[in-house]
Amino acid sequence: MRHYLAKLPRFTTLVILTLILLAFLAYTQPQLIGDDINKVSLATLGALLGFWVDSIALPYARPDGYLITLDWRKVAKREGAADFPVAQGYELVFALSCIRRLLAMGFGMLVLGMAG
Repeated sequence: MRHYLAKLPRFTTLVILTLILLAFLAYTQPQLIGDDINKVSLATLGALLGFWVDSIALPYARPDGYLITLDWRKVAKREGAADFPVAQGYELVFALSCIRRLLAMGFGMLVLGMAG
């Protein structure tokens, strides 16, 4: 099952979950579905803009730049090992760059969510 999900494009499960939640909201409160779709769209746009700003502002500090291999999608998975091994000595930098990107996306979602 895990291998099947790994072949799907990124954020596919998030999109499916969002659609299920929107269908539930449309069923329970159909009068608010327009506002719900607007908020979900703003949150998604905020995440994409945060990701874009992080990628443009810091192109040489991408999280995947600290992995051992450039093509991390083709690394063989080993039992008991990290899915994507980080270069030795760069573990903290890798973690901080992941957190930085997460914060950029989160603040983008927050700002656009509050603006709408």
